Amino acid sequence: MQRLGVIFVLLYLLRLYVSSSGERKSYFYHIGRESLLIYWFHLLIIYRIFFNGRSINDLVNNAFGLSECIAAATSMIVLMLAVAVI
Repeated sequence: MQRLGVIFVLLYLLRLYVSSSGERKSYFYHIGRESLLIYWFHLLIIYRIFFNGRSINDLVNNAFGLSECIAAATSMIVLMLAVAVI
């Protein structure tokens, strides 16, 4: 329930930002329009077999520390933003 509450708060804040700015060409607008593509593409990156019959999920297998998790999440977010805009 706590995670759901955080998600609702973030969605509300993003909605306030988009409605107050009146800007329809923001990154959040593109992500909202391309959410299914982003969902499919990030799962494809994580679970598709790339390396000798193994996926990135198999290679990592809960071995990341805090800094690696932050770097991986940041790079995935930047990549998904680029996919949504393109």
